[in-house]
Amino acid sequence: MIDNLVETINIINDKSIDAKLSQIRDLLEGKKVIVAYSGGVDSSVVGVLAKKYAKETKLIMQIGSSVARSEIDNALKQASQLDLGVEFIEYNEYQLSDEYVENDENRCYYCKTLLYNFLEEKRNEYHYDLILSGTNSSDLTGHRPGHKAGQETGIKNPLLIANISKPEVRHIANKFGLITTNKPSMACLASRMITGVKITQSGLDRVAKSEKFITELLDLSRLRVRDHGKLARIEIDPIDFDKLMKSDVFSEINKQLKEYGYRYVSLDMEGYRPATP
Repeated sequence: MIDNLVETINIINDKSIDAKLSQIRDLLEGKKVIVAYSGGVDSSVVGVLAKKYAKETKLIMQIGSSVARSEIDNALKQASQLDLGVEFIEYNEYQLSDEYVENDENRCYYCKTLLYNFLEEKRNEYHYDLILSGTNSSDLTGHRPGHKAGQETGIKNPLLIANISKPEVRHIANKFGLITTNKPSMACLASRMITGVKITQSGLDRVAKSEKFITELLDLSRLRVRDHGKLARIEIDPIDFDKLMKSDVFSEINKQLKEYGYRYVSLDMEGYRPATP
């Protein structure tokens, strides 16, 4: 997977990228901007471009029960490389939005609406010009309620405006030497809760503990623990099946996840795939 990614990065045309970056420069030049930062490759690329082109740049990251501790640590490392500080805003979405708790197919809309409203307060507080997100042109396939929230609240998407795709994002990250260049796409812990399973503190906690336990036990390329209420469905890359299917390993995982509150533990034989509503 990584070899294919590197090959894709290497064949992207630099002249085409430069033309797209000039659009972002025109958008950001002379502006004071806030980047809705997560520490992933998309928001990190927006961060480095904002630092290069904008007048002033702030990285602001939301943290709470839906954000894994490892993601905060990674975000801080990337921000340090960018030589930009990170301001945190801390809240738990399930305490602020009943619609979010219900976890229907529009959960991301309620989540992003909360985030962007908080960022708009920060923009007014600091007298900044723009709030930027890391949405790129590859993100617009399928149902994207979070993007709708951004459109409604006036968030600017420089990568989307310049028609920059995910492979091109990684190409740009590679050119700048970002440590997130090959970082796999991540999603909040709430994305592990299957649509219709209510978002609760205990649910987020058991997902976080389950993924942390399995990650520390095994070296896996991808991992998600999907929460179906009483059932934990483990998704990993099929190339890693042999690591988990050893009887002693699976027995240990089964025992530990049941201690976290699950009644049943299963391995999804289709393997890892991005969550869909």
